[in-house]
Amino acid sequence: MKSFFNKTLRVSITLVILSFFLTISCDKEDTEDTPPFLDDILTEESSVTDSSVTIRGEINAKVNSAGIVWNTSVNPTTYYYDGKITIEDIPGDFEVTITGLQHTTRYFARAYAINNEETLYSNQVSFSTLNAVPKVTTVDVFDITNSVAMSGGVVEDDGGAEITERGIVWSTEEKPTIDDNMAHTFLSADNEFSSFIDGLSPETVYYVRAYAQNSTGTGYGEQKSFETIPDYSPGFTGEPCPDIPYFTDERDGNVYNTVQIGNQCWIREDLRYLPEVYPRHEGAEQYYIIHEDPPPFYYVYGYDGYDVSEAKETDHYKNYGVLYDWNAAMDACPAGWHLPSHEEWVELERAVCNALGKTDCDSIFPYDMSTASSGWRGTHEANLLKSCRQRYSPLGEECETSGEHPFWSVSAYYANVATDDFGFSALPGGIRGNNNFHNLTGEGHWWTSSISRRIASYHGKISRFSNEKSLGMSVRCIRSTD
Repeated sequence: MKSFFNKTLRVSITLVILSFFLTISCDKEDTEDTPPFLDDILTEESSVTDSSVTIRGEINAKVNSAGIVWNTSVNPTTYYYDGKITIEDIPGDFEVTITGLQHTTRYFARAYAINNEETLYSNQVSFSTLNAVPKVTTVDVFDITNSVAMSGGVVEDDGGAEITERGIVWSTEEKPTIDDNMAHTFLSADNEFSSFIDGLSPETVYYVRAYAQNSTGTGYGEQKSFETIPDYSPGFTGEPCPDIPYFTDERDGNVYNTVQIGNQCWIREDLRYLPEVYPRHEGAEQYYIIHEDPPPFYYVYGYDGYDVSEAKETDHYKNYGVLYDWNAAMDACPAGWHLPSHEEWVELERAVCNALGKTDCDSIFPYDMSTASSGWRGTHEANLLKSCRQRYSPLGEECETSGEHPFWSVSAYYANVATDDFGFSALPGGIRGNNNFHNLTGEGHWWTSSISRRIASYHGKISRFSNEKSLGMSVRCIRSTD
């Protein structure tokens, strides 16, 4: 037959994994029935990279075409391959770099030469690409204040090795690294994580990148930038009300601290006034059905009795106060203070919203109580009103608690850091409804004179919750101005 095997063909190929040498030789007599023979393979400690390999060789005969084929399965061919690259300048020496390989993967490669529709293959060689640094993306920065912010990332690829660390790096200079500031990794679920950035200065531009580390090195996500808001105005610093930093409730001797937020003076704690107490199953539901004007009902979370003194000795009473039905809440506040109206809660919400530098707070927190205006509202205003006592809080010190009451629980899927920027110190006292207690440490519920408010561990927003009068909820009193 007339083929290129009528000529003497010597193919010499070197596979260099950084430095791999492979020599392939064959001639007419050997190639028609016997595959080419590979020898002189030299393996050095240096190997391929995580995504590429260099192949060097020599073709001494002139052929129609030649090249390299590779696959993750054995015996790649010019018809069955993951990749194929053609050698242009033949005969002679060649050097080919294959790129775009997957990390931590075993490949098989062969040289080929074609003449007059006949294809000759070299013996097969294999190599394994190295582990890579992790591939990670950066989450947009959110919940920005004058001193803190939140970001995070997603580990898209672990690089073939265990992730040993992940988080956020930040700086006032572009392209921050782990040699700059590192944020607190607050929550992680599967490949996602959230990080809390603190110690920031007002009105300053910062740059952040997510990072992840494995045994190979550190991978960085794309860079994001953000600017902190200006310092809070006077009246938004968590200071007590100027002329009444605290007061004593003459009815029972309870002492309450106060806080000034904007133009309003609030009690800084949930009310603990308890003239009577009822177990969870003795409920307001049936009374509101039967009676037009039912009696007030008072509850202490987790207490199932009628003894006021006994109820006051419980940790839940001391830490979270009393849960009141609507009738009880309407007259619960001491002289000089009152149950806030819906509109007064709106003023509080707008004040916090405005302090964050937003310009549309009136539409975010409207006075309108229609169905369209109910539900969760705002962005992260609630986080600024929550007590900083939070399970595993990244703020540390008195804010961090591993389960000692009172505290906000942590959701595995929602990153909300309680910062208590304005000293309102809201706590999750739960709710009483359907003859049972619910959501201690997860939700706080507060009465207004109309529709209640809800703040939750899993949300940075504030909810307009319910006007169901039989529910048992907390009370925050606001100072009367007349």
